[in-house]
Amino acid sequence: MTGQHLRRSTPSQVAPARVPPSRRPGVVFAVATLAAFCCMAVWSFASPLFSGPDEPVHVIKAAAVVRGDFVANLLDAPPSPFGRVSVPAFYAGTRNIPSCFHTHPTVPAKCASAPTGGSHDKPVCIYNARYPPLYYAVVGLPSLLGETTTELYLMRLLSALLSAIFIGLAVMAAVVWSRSRAIRLGVVVAATPMVLYLGGVVNPSGLEISAAIAAWTAGLVLVLERLDDPPPGLIATLAVSAGTFELVRGMSPFWLGLTASALVALAEPRALARLLHRRSARAALLAVVAVGIAACVWIFGEHSLLVYSRTAVPSTIPESQILETSFARTGDYISGMIGVFGWFDTRSPTFTYLAWYGLVGFLALVGVMLGRLRQALVIGVLTVAIVVLPVVISTSQAHRFGFTWSGRDTLPLAVGLPLVGAAVLGRSGIAALASALGS
Repeated sequence: MTGQHLRRSTPSQVAPARVPPSRRPGVVFAVATLAAFCCMAVWSFASPLFSGPDEPVHVIKAAAVVRGDFVANLLDAPPSPFGRVSVPAFYAGTRNIPSCFHTHPTVPAKCASAPTGGSHDKPVCIYNARYPPLYYAVVGLPSLLGETTTELYLMRLLSALLSAIFIGLAVMAAVVWSRSRAIRLGVVVAATPMVLYLGGVVNPSGLEISAAIAAWTAGLVLVLERLDDPPPGLIATLAVSAGTFELVRGMSPFWLGLTASALVALAEPRALARLLHRRSARAALLAVVAVGIAACVWIFGEHSLLVYSRTAVPSTIPESQILETSFARTGDYISGMIGVFGWFDTRSPTFTYLAWYGLVGFLALVGVMLGRLRQALVIGVLTVAIVVLPVVISTSQAHRFGFTWSGRDTLPLAVGLPLVGAAVLGRSGIAALASALGS
């Protein structure tokens, strides 16, 4: 009897432990993506057509890119961002539809006429002609189906799906490969109402920010928890998120560079060196670098950083006054990261801002108090960068383009603050004690 008992209890005879469905990558990813998509789809249907920031020209460019017009017929040399594309008249006619209500939050969107026009080509001028084409090449696909409002909503929903996929990847990294629960809170806080809103309209910022959330989350789980035993799925998630991130907008490679710098600063140098000896890690890094080089070639070759503005600051205005004005706009930049909708003219309820200020502040403060010196420094530098970089960039461009910066432009970097704070909290003794008491 004893021999039989021993034989049954040997390792080779023990059935492998079953992974609960709540931690299976495919299940977690599918559920999280569906939840994020539903939230963004609500914004898609609740927001009047073309009420998203610059949505008409993004729709037109998407319709042009899927028809092979990647750069457009540029009208002038830099610094002009304008180009002419030929798209079906239905899409060309959307250019000025929201003019009666954008920047006028008290004017109902019903003042706008419905889009009209057929399938015959019509030239139209857009000011995002030089932007990277990846986002538009996907979101523009429904425009090939016809010329009705149905295709416009399908473009929004496809944009929402793209963004939701990367929110799903972020949740998957936090749930499946992280040993703590705190970083899940970081993902929720990083996905502000503005992130969900931008995902639900036709605007590349939604995809850029969602990919940034996924890259930050996967990177933090890797450098703070899994450097010694990196799961292949986590490395793949980080590589796909980072590669997509840097291809979406003109500033994307810059934001990814800052993200990578923060992650490297958080990692243990010896463990990071051991990671780079792994073939999978080197392959992922080389792929991201190669994609980044291609993105930069397009951005600088096509001058994708040029923007449109009617309010350039006269050269007679001194730099000190421009700097003062830029600093004065910091409050607007910060609130714009949380939720200023429409063409940045419709604010969220006050409670929304207070809730997010409190959550982000709590995670950042706890990260500084409970983290090591290096981690506290990263949180401090990141906080300063979120405030200072928009001021510096806006000031440097004021004489050429005016004050064109908005909160959404900083979000690819800013989403890292609650995520880093949550990741540091998750590694603290307090989090371990709470987890033990809850289990």
